[in-house]
Amino acid sequence: MAKKHPKYKEKESEVEKAEGVQLFKQAPVLTALFILLSCLFGILIGVVAVLSFYPQQVQPEQAQPGEAPAIAPSGSPEGMVCLAPVSPEDVKKKVKYFIDESFLKSRNMELKINKVESYNEYLYYIDAEVSSDEGDMPAGSIYATKDGEKIIIGPLYDLNEPLKFEQPTPEPVEYPKSDKPKVLMFVMSFCPFGQQAEKGLKPAIELLGNTIDFEPHYVIYSNYGSGYPDYCLDENANYCSMHGVAELREDVRQLCIWKYEPDKFWPYVEKIYQGNCNLNNIDTCWKEQAQALGIDTAKIEECFNNEAISLLEEEVKLNEKYNVRGSPTILINETEYSGDRSPQSFKDSICSAFNEQPDECSQELSGETGASGQC
Repeated sequence: MAKKHPKYKEKESEVEKAEGVQLFKQAPVLTALFILLSCLFGILIGVVAVLSFYPQQVQPEQAQPGEAPAIAPSGSPEGMVCLAPVSPEDVKKKVKYFIDESFLKSRNMELKINKVESYNEYLYYIDAEVSSDEGDMPAGSIYATKDGEKIIIGPLYDLNEPLKFEQPTPEPVEYPKSDKPKVLMFVMSFCPFGQQAEKGLKPAIELLGNTIDFEPHYVIYSNYGSGYPDYCLDENANYCSMHGVAELREDVRQLCIWKYEPDKFWPYVEKIYQGNCNLNNIDTCWKEQAQALGIDTAKIEECFNNEAISLLEEEVKLNEKYNVRGSPTILINETEYSGDRSPQSFKDSICSAFNEQPDECSQELSGETGASGQC
């Protein structure tokens, strides 16, 4: 199942109207000094390039879409050009590779560059779009130095005014109440954020025990990466995983353990992550960990060989039903969990979904809060 993104059709404002350009037109002396110093130190726009890699979700109030970086104006004095230009076609290839590999490939998206044109003596302006299954959307302001060494993404920032961010306070979630809350956990077995969520959720699930209905599930994609056999279990690429087919095979084994020896699911998951198992050796490493817990590995292998596709079919249906987009996704009575990933927070949220809370809800749980990222 590929990531979905909304389709945008609006065009950005023309680069020539950007406030950064006007700034340097009004201060030619400062411009020349800036360029000269940059040349002497060999960092023409290195500082600006580094600062431009800000978190994509943060948009400062002063930054406007389409702002051009005020690096150097056209018509700079002769002899101040420090770059050895490369062709627009070479820059196009480097920019596409960098952005695809850094940001888009893992989300089943890619950069489509329409044109690369000279912005001034030092910069190329790249007109591009991000392509997804939903269509294309503007990629925003992208510039590259003409030596093909630096890239600038997004708006320009004022070095004299550090940004101040306020973390928004998340709105409390009200979960539908029931006599026995249902908790669904969707992860990828080797997603680090999924593993963090499992670490925080495990104490809460074990504490509440049979007072809740808990089920582990897995995030499944179709037509992901290079397909079969590197990312997908089947030649039609219906069942794939973000971190490769070894991860998907482990997902299936964990589903089999949950089906046939559910009381050993959490001990097994914990042992896998605390042991020496990783994506490179999991197809052999899992067996030793399972045997140490007394799991019937022959039964798990039989399940894998005979039931893998049917188990994955059910996972895909649940992914679609609940619009699961990443790992981890936690649902409490079919409402997505949005709190932090500490055992206490998980417990409190689940307990808020009871019609009448059991005694276990009064117990405090310790444990660190995990990161808020998602694969």
